[in-house]
Amino acid sequence: MPAVPAAVISATGIITWTPSEYQGPGVYTFTTIITDSSLPPLSATNSFSVIVNEVNVAPYFWNIPANQSIGALSTLIVNNAADDVDIPPNPLTYSLINNPPAGMTIDSTGFITWTPSLAQVPPPPT
Repeated sequence: MPAVPAAVISATGIITWTPSEYQGPGVYTFTTIITDSSLPPLSATNSFSVIVNEVNVAPYFWNIPANQSIGALSTLIVNNAADDVDIPPNPLTYSLINNPPAGMTIDSTGFITWTPSLAQVPPPPT
């Protein structure tokens, strides 16, 4: 079965194969041959195709510190970059959810920018 990389067949004829991300989508032909031990040896060949569908794998964020500190009227810039491991990679879309603070933005490459106003600074504890 050299036509299908990483496929193996056991002595009892069980074929095992886990296609990689690089192998989907695609069509792969498996051809097996069985030979008996008679004289002369006789054999039979079997072929079948396996269709490997593309599986969408979730994108992942790079290592981003969980907590950020910023003073009022100072600009916070966070590289909120991510990658998609699909082959080929899917385009990523960034957005802010759950009521981000007023003035916070995220661009098409994942950079978050925010300059908090004086009114956005919480009062000191009493």
